[in-house]
Amino acid sequence: MTPWDPTENGRYWVVGGGYTDLSFTARVWGEALGPFPTRYDAEACWRRLSFAHTHDARVRFTIVEEAHAARAA
Repeated sequence: MTPWDPTENGRYWVVGGGYTDLSFTARVWGEALGPFPTRYDAEACWRRLSFAHTHDARVRFTIVEEAHAARAA
């Protein structure tokens, strides 16, 4: 788990879903949840979703952070 930083601000999303096989190239269904203000909040959602689907190896989720113009400069 990522340490919680109260000064952190950003927009994090939990994205993923179910795939047809373990190559993870063709998705059957998908979800995008968020935005979350901290990575800590996004990890809590990711953990809940991942553990809810532990019975199916063809389901996976990941956390993504939106790119900010200030970081790109």
